[in-house]
Amino acid sequence: LDRPRHVRFGKRAGVGAGRSIGEVQNNLDGLGRRDRIRYDTPKFAGFGITSSHGNSDARDVALRYGGELGSVKIKAAVAWSDANLTETVNGSLSILLPVGLSFTIAGGQRDREDLLSIGRGSEDANFQYAKIGYKFTAMELGQTRLFASYGQFNDLRASGEQSATIAAGVVQLVEPLGIELQAGYARFSLEQPGLADPDDIDVITLGARVKF
Repeated sequence: LDRPRHVRFGKRAGVGAGRSIGEVQNNLDGLGRRDRIRYDTPKFAGFGITSSHGNSDARDVALRYGGELGSVKIKAAVAWSDANLTETVNGSLSILLPVGLSFTIAGGQRDREDLLSIGRGSEDANFQYAKIGYKFTAMELGQTRLFASYGQFNDLRASGEQSATIAAGVVQLVEPLGIELQAGYARFSLEQPGLADPDDIDVITLGARVKF
């Protein structure tokens, strides 16, 4: 479920201008989608290494795995990146059981020492994320997919600041038409040190994707 990055938390007494969700939640994915040159090694026993280099000496390296243990499917990755005085380490692990049940965990940490010197927040920021999913076919239309997730984001803008997201949703495949219907709910919360916590944000999403 995508986060509405520019939506701002409501105000309460003693709280100034609200922060946007994008300011207090970040999955710390390193170089993200920046333009760069990347090399992927051939895979061996499901393992592979990727490395890239971009402008301003930005660079990253990741160890990835994708394979099966019996009938259990596994995907995992751990990565390190360095760009614009920001060093980031992150990783994730996803497991899909043959009964349709899946589990995902992810986490990351950012180290940026210059933030303290310019008064823009915390030197260290981190996040943790967990998701459970279940897919099954109960209708002739196609597969139904359910999920619930929780994410916690700490110290992104200030020491002691904590934001969290609780989300759940459903995706229904309409295979004859190549359509995916989706509905979701998410609640975003924020705790600010020394200030009254702003109102939570509740978001309901409805959507469809058509594959040509």
